[in-house]
Amino acid sequence: MKILDAHTHLSGSETGENTEGIMACMDACDIDKAFVFAPLLNVHSWELTDEHLDDIRNHNDYCADICSGAPERLLGFCVLNPVPQLAGGSFKKSVDLMIKEVRRCYHELGLRGVKMIPTHWYPNDPEIIPLYQEIAKLGM
Repeated sequence: MKILDAHTHLSGSETGENTEGIMACMDACDIDKAFVFAPLLNVHSWELTDEHLDDIRNHNDYCADICSGAPERLLGFCVLNPVPQLAGGSFKKSVDLMIKEVRRCYHELGLRGVKMIPTHWYPNDPEIIPLYQEIAKLGM
């Protein structure tokens, strides 16, 4: 029987984790593949500002770097957070920034899924629909 770990979180480069260690743990547990999630940001969603856009990108880069060591077994997911504070209080601008980021994550980094935490924005807000459409178009 094949085993898929459907929710593996990376903890960040400061912990010393690496592809080899993750693979050794998976092998010891007979796990064939894992969905791997970028580390959560070190800041609460409501504290995000435009200064944190680089943090989101860096976390996605880190996930892609780990997953690139075993792309047939580690399926990376990017983290997106269209909180309005990320774009000076504009939800629409924040959504536009996340559309650019999801395209970068798919085309440049090879990430194949998305994790979003709806804190300080509503997942049913009509302004977020373009982001959902882009994610669907990419097959993520």
